[in-house]
Amino acid sequence: MRFSALVFIVCAIAVNAAQPTTSADKTNLLKCLHGAPTCNISLLSLSELNQVSSQIKSRNYDRCLNALPDCDILLLDSPQTGIVRQRDRERNLEHCMNGRSQCNPLTLSPAEMKSVQQAAHERNLEACLNGLARCHLLDLKAEELSRVTEAAKRRNYESCAQGMPACNPLELTPAQLNATLSAARERNLEKCMNGWRGCDPGLMTRQEAASAQTAARQRNVTRCLDGAPSCDPLLLRAPESDAVFAAYRERTRRRALPH
Repeated sequence: MRFSALVFIVCAIAVNAAQPTTSADKTNLLKCLHGAPTCNISLLSLSELNQVSSQIKSRNYDRCLNALPDCDILLLDSPQTGIVRQRDRERNLEHCMNGRSQCNPLTLSPAEMKSVQQAAHERNLEACLNGLARCHLLDLKAEELSRVTEAAKRRNYESCAQGMPACNPLELTPAQLNATLSAARERNLEKCMNGWRGCDPGLMTRQEAASAQTAARQRNVTRCLDGAPSCDPLLLRAPESDAVFAAYRERTRRRALPH
């Protein structure tokens, strides 16, 4: 069967070689050169078959270099096979050095394995220093464990100083605890001065509470002057009430003007 097909192709080539090239032949050649499924190989001359074969091998070589699944390693010549295998080893080493799942440790040399293990140790140390869940404390050396412990204390202090829920006050030093409480009072004062949610009047001094009350009254005056529904007229003093009533009358007058 294969012999018959070969005879058919050879005969077709011989016939095509004797015929002049048409635009349809050129279009078919381009399809074959680009690997199009509509390529009709029986229309190609011997020279064109060589061109197509060269393109097929070149595309396959590129696929193998890039580790694509449709690479056919058997179509490569000896130098290409060596280059592809070297590229595969380099790619695998990169995967292993970066801890990727594509890493195949069985293909590593002893020197490469040592480098990969050192890179994995450094990644784990970095994860531990940053408090990441993938940290493995048992893989750390004594000096590294000490660094990780200090880093955890610094992160905890930063969390406490910023009022974050991850704060553990039991791990703070007396000085850090005092600084944390001072920062908490400052944040609370800011909330109270601006009328924000979370204000705790019990954390303010008398002077701070008085300042917060003054700020609250001023916000109420502003709301009343603007005619906001949240205005509380009972909190207004005499001069403030006069100004609010004057603003109300002015708004009423303007609404009554013809448009």
